[in-house]
Amino acid sequence: MSFRPAESAAEAEGFAVDPYATAQQRYQARGHHEVTHEYPPPAQAGPLQSSIYEAGIVPNHAFDDGRETPPEPYHAYDPQFANQSSARARSHSDPLEQTLEYPPPASQPSKPDVHIPGLVSGGWQRAEQEVRLVLVQRDGSDGEAFTLTGPTVTIGRFSGDLRFPDDEFLGSEHARIQRSEHGLTVHDLESVNGVFLRISAPEPVYPGDVFLLGHQLLRLENVPESGRERPPRSDGVRMFGTPLPPSWGRLVLLGYGGCEAESYFLRPRQVVFGREIGDILFPTDAFISRRHATLTMELQGDSMSVMLEDLQSANGTYLRVRGSAHVEDGDMFRVGDQIFRVRIR
Repeated sequence: MSFRPAESAAEAEGFAVDPYATAQQRYQARGHHEVTHEYPPPAQAGPLQSSIYEAGIVPNHAFDDGRETPPEPYHAYDPQFANQSSARARSHSDPLEQTLEYPPPASQPSKPDVHIPGLVSGGWQRAEQEVRLVLVQRDGSDGEAFTLTGPTVTIGRFSGDLRFPDDEFLGSEHARIQRSEHGLTVHDLESVNGVFLRISAPEPVYPGDVFLLGHQLLRLENVPESGRERPPRSDGVRMFGTPLPPSWGRLVLLGYGGCEAESYFLRPRQVVFGREIGDILFPTDAFISRRHATLTMELQGDSMSVMLEDLQSANGTYLRVRGSAHVEDGDMFRVGDQIFRVRIR
């Protein structure tokens, strides 16, 4: 048995073979042992379970708590900031040196084009239940609001009801918001960069899931063959190496364009991410809190579960949805370079 990813929501009940190839063999396994616990499927495909992605976007949200590092006004894809921070993350055992470059931003957020009779810019419309999508500004404040008066609204770059033609990280038709008697649902329209939902409670994560911390885009994976201990040779000689605890998973840092920039082998039962305190540090990312989030592995008999939790960070932790997710009043989701806050009354 092994730690395997679910390729889709339909396969969540029985995991498929891991589809990921090892793109960057930066790590040489020496002396640690393979974990043979099976990764359990979820009882029900949750709204925040991701499928297999191509990814290359960075987060766009409010300022950090900045106790030691004063916050700066937020401009997504600021090249001066991103060149310093995006891939100079450091773990305690493996400092990272590679620098990724991001494209410069527009001076202001993209102004959307509204193309739907049932979507009204600004103001409220009388309805049984009033729903608004509030565009979040670079500094985290509320921007333009769009009231939904119809059952669906499509967000995209060139097609759809709410368009952002200057956002190169949006698909032509990227996401759809659907209102029904069961509530409000956001659907990913098989986009390249996906839909990310800010988590408000611990969420289960699985191999292939992608999440955002500050400017850092991370993907959870199984331990590759290169990260496992090799058996002794036919003559009984065991390969010499550094004695290390066994890894239960691996995180890949995704750079601009979807490149696999760095990788981290996960050994502690709980891995803490932060700017100043934690096991995996991103010290130059001002949009990550001192202690930002955790990944926690739990063993239950022969099965294993992993939970992602935000530690009340200023800018939040975003998890890519698998297919669709239910959203409620106050929830925030990201598509491309745009962040929306949901308001329901």
